[in-house]
Amino acid sequence: TVNEPHAKGTGLVPVSNLVNQHRGGGNSLSVGGSQSMTKSMVACLEANGGELQTNCHVSQILTEGDRATGVRLSDGTEIKAKRAVASNSEPQQVFQKMVDKKHLSEGFQEQIRNFRFVNFTIFGIHLALEENPIYRCEDDAPNQAFNTQIGIDTQDEIRKHFYEISIGEPLSEPGYMNHHPTRTEPALAP
Repeated sequence: TVNEPHAKGTGLVPVSNLVNQHRGGGNSLSVGGSQSMTKSMVACLEANGGELQTNCHVSQILTEGDRATGVRLSDGTEIKAKRAVASNSEPQQVFQKMVDKKHLSEGFQEQIRNFRFVNFTIFGIHLALEENPIYRCEDDAPNQAFNTQIGIDTQDEIRKHFYEISIGEPLSEPGYMNHHPTRTEPALAP
């Protein structure tokens, strides 16, 4: 079943987008697109003595006492950390497969075993068009916006969508969201 939009951990994206649109907070986009954020983070890492390695699989997080001290790659190479070991893998992968359980309390192991992702997800279609879509509307603001949302104007409509999905019904009044990143950052596309 689909979680209710007000349940802990669910509904964040549609609700935050409604707030952004109706309160004028807007969305954010890195200059040059999301890849520029990654490039900036790598540059910061390297400027501070770090090194980025790609195309290698971490098979184990090395520990001494109660502290992570490095990683072992699948080819056996060990890399020692100077200050920290960070991961963007989901918790069960990290704490059930990469960290020796003797370093984890039973209570923490139980939390990891009970961890569940929410049932809410985003379905996205990415289109490369020759120009931005033009909406037929009274006001030209949607044709200038980074983000447009159609068919969802209130939290009650979001709740109705979640309910219809939870009982296996198609949406009676479909809604969707469009992002137009090239309107605010033309360098993302020719």
